[in-house]
Amino acid sequence: PCTDTLVEGSGTVRRPVSDAAIGTLNERLAGKALLLTGASGFVGKAVLAQCLRELPDLGRLTVLLRAPDDGAAAQRLANDVLGSDAFEGLDPAPVTALAGDVAAEGLGRSKEGLGGIDVVIHCAASVSFE
Repeated sequence: PCTDTLVEGSGTVRRPVSDAAIGTLNERLAGKALLLTGASGFVGKAVLAQCLRELPDLGRLTVLLRAPDDGAAAQRLANDVLGSDAFEGLDPAPVTALAGDVAAEGLGRSKEGLGGIDVVIHCAASVSFE
């Protein structure tokens, strides 16, 4: 059963939200471009690893990482994210990195720099342990 449904107070599923809600997540995202924020954090790494496992038909998988430029973001992806145990046995080739900041206007990117994104999964957070 699809989880994208409207549920009334009694817990009874009344109808799908839309016809697009029918099908698996992999089927619905096939060929789409996905942007993930927060990929360097605990939750973001788990979501990214799950995307690599469960969404083989994605058209593009991009992560937004804080870095001075796209090259530094790619280096951070390789060193800080994909080196994690969560990615053992997974092919990281489909993942690309863009430099950006969720706190900045337009994510710190030009509009052309984020063109073609169909779906965003937002896992970024600002955490302070002080």
